[in-house]
Amino acid sequence: MEKLFTTLLFFLSSLLFAKEKPQVLIQDSKIQVITNGKSIVYTCTKLCESARLSEAKWNKEETRFYVSLEPTEPYEYWFRIVAFDTEKGAFSEFSIEDISGTFNASNDLAAINDFPFLGEDESGPEYKEFQKKGTLIKLEVIDLKNFKRYVIDEKKTFAFYPFFDQAGFLNYSNPKGPKGSLVKISPQDLRSKYFK
Repeated sequence: MEKLFTTLLFFLSSLLFAKEKPQVLIQDSKIQVITNGKSIVYTCTKLCESARLSEAKWNKEETRFYVSLEPTEPYEYWFRIVAFDTEKGAFSEFSIEDISGTFNASNDLAAINDFPFLGEDESGPEYKEFQKKGTLIKLEVIDLKNFKRYVIDEKKTFAFYPFFDQAGFLNYSNPKGPKGSLVKISPQDLRSKYFK
């Protein structure tokens, strides 16, 4: 009986002190968070130029959410993201221009690829000149909790085409293997290997 009472007391106290998930409102260039009766507002200025804000995407623990800023014009590439930390009650932002990026909010991870000719005609003179230079292209992963970056692969004039699948695995074209093959890395392996 005493054990049952203790279990019930613990359950009730966990409900009492459980943090309420903040309400997120996104309109034009403004993100508003309403939490514990407080309103915290982020208004982006230059970051929002030629961009539209996505819906908020939460991590597994529901301690952080991310809003990405997507280009509205064709052939524009960047990686812009706004994050909110519920424990700190504060916004932060990260931006890299002229680079394509993808992120997995659930695991607080992103990947960026600095290949400058995505979606463009590769038969043009600019691309041929780019090939002649043998520019080194880097594939980087980013820890969205602190925006630390780490290069995980690189190759001359190569597009990695990274993306995260539904299980949170990072997938990208393998520059060292047969053409068309993919590398798959779990979020746990990414963290243990690059963000110790």
